[in-house]
Amino acid sequence: EGCKGAAWMEVHKGKSSTSPTVVAILAALCLCAAGNNVLSKMAYDAYGMRYSFFLNQITNILYLLGAFACVLKKTYTGEITPEMRQFPKRRLVFMGLLDS
Repeated sequence: EGCKGAAWMEVHKGKSSTSPTVVAILAALCLCAAGNNVLSKMAYDAYGMRYSFFLNQITNILYLLGAFACVLKKTYTGEITPEMRQFPKRRLVFMGLLDS
């Protein structure tokens, strides 16, 4: 089977990854991240110190539920193949622990 990453690089050799579409998507991502931080700060200020912890916890729980629903849908529609599910997850757990 070989290394799929090397094959992908060979196919895309010489092609620029900084197309206007990629730049526009990255700019939109940066704007959304900044907006998310501003709106989160506004929500925390509105709830005050007493409830900001609970707001943060509910935000995280809702994010997990949404992500779980997406993964569940993709698993049952076949978009996540058994080969993908066999990918070693130890590194990802370690990165998640470092992120938290």
